[in-house]
Amino acid sequence: MEPSSDSDVLRRLRELGPFSDDAEALRALRATLETLGGLLTRAEREFFADALPPHSAQIVRGAQATAQGNLHDFLRRVAAREGVRLSLAVEHAEIVCSALGETLTRSALARFRHALPELAPLFEPAPEFEPPSLPSEPGLGLPTDLAEGRPGGTHPLATADPRVLAHRHSVARSDDPHAETKLSNACGLSQEREARSLATGRPGSVRPISKSH
Repeated sequence: MEPSSDSDVLRRLRELGPFSDDAEALRALRATLETLGGLLTRAEREFFADALPPHSAQIVRGAQATAQGNLHDFLRRVAAREGVRLSLAVEHAEIVCSALGETLTRSALARFRHALPELAPLFEPAPEFEPPSLPSEPGLGLPTDLAEGRPGGTHPLATADPRVLAHRHSVARSDDPHAETKLSNACGLSQEREARSLATGRPGSVRPISKSH
């Protein structure tokens, strides 16, 4: 199987990671490959390099051997080589290893996992992004915002019964809502209906001036 090209690896890194440009992606790739190569024996390094594109293979072959350590040691070395904080180096190393895992042949990947079993989980394929499903109210199935709306309404005005939709004291519930204020039907002003007009008054006052103090 012919190894993927270096441009393919770089493109995959940009797809998987938040790299601002190719130069940043290349720094992460170099730092990770140098650290990986340093953990392998000479024979393992050659086998690993043969499964990589030319530029990546050259980086692995030129790596300086270092003492093996745990996963945290590996990530600290990547951060030091890349010149970034540890949290960012963790993200970059995971992205690079995942992209390399897609590039390597099965035999190369199996041999690498056998050589460095603690780093093997880093070479799992990156999960594909799936947009989250939007929750919906059970039993409704109707659009709930303007973006999903369709012409028409649940209670269109043309067919609405105002006596049903109106509140209890609304004039819309009456067949003749202005009956009390029409001149033809008026029973008089509110003062006349309540017998508080001059026409219904009687002599005298509740508080005559002659008896006031």
